[in-house]
Amino acid sequence: MKYFIRKVRKDDEGDIIAVKTRSEKVFSTQQVVQMIEGKRDIFVVEIRNTEVYVGVVKGENKKFIRTHKDGKWTNNLDELPEF
Repeated sequence: MKYFIRKVRKDDEGDIIAVKTRSEKVFSTQQVVQMIEGKRDIFVVEIRNTEVYVGVVKGENKKFIRTHKDGKWTNNLDELPEF
């Protein structure tokens, strides 16, 4: 299933801990990582009428979600409104 991320929730350090979709479903970042890695679901962000895919980036101790556009990892999720 394809989910369009519309809003994000951040912790005190500014890390994204949850997302809200167009259909108002809320997923934790950990759930999004598992769903993407399980290859059963796709997450995207719409930027200027273009769908930008969300992928998983591995940090030192945890995994993060980031947008991937034109072959580059970007941080478009940080620009979304918070909920």
